[in-house]
Amino acid sequence: MKILAPIDGSIHSKKALEFAADLALRYKAKLCILHVLHKSPGSETISLGAATVTIEASQEDLDKSSRGLMEAAKKLVIDMGCSNVETIARGGHPAQQIIGFARKNAFDLIVLGNRGLSDIKGLLLGSVSHQVNHLAGCTVITVR
Repeated sequence: MKILAPIDGSIHSKKALEFAADLALRYKAKLCILHVLHKSPGSETISLGAATVTIEASQEDLDKSSRGLMEAAKKLVIDMGCSNVETIARGGHPAQQIIGFARKNAFDLIVLGNRGLSDIKGLLLGSVSHQVNHLAGCTVITVR
């Protein structure tokens, strides 16, 4: 059995990763942790009530952040007892990358959080979990 656990750094993806690791342990399955980096280098302005913050991010910053997230995720599942674990980072649209990666690599199950770190665009176009649930060619478990 092969389980895919997409993560984005949100609390929901952490819960889903823990759930996926538990399943991998129970069923002696391979666990693949996938992080899809959908941000581009540059600046992003965030409004926090009356205050506005501009965040500058280089590709190096984004890559470093992604590596840190992947290392922490792998450590978490190894500490839970999973030994058959791999981590993959990709760039692009999260739902498309998750679905394509799962199909190409014949995963049996995708376990993901029901909410992530998306912006207002995600609310208008549909969440990543919603798109994966409807378009994946395998079983999908959405964790709250």
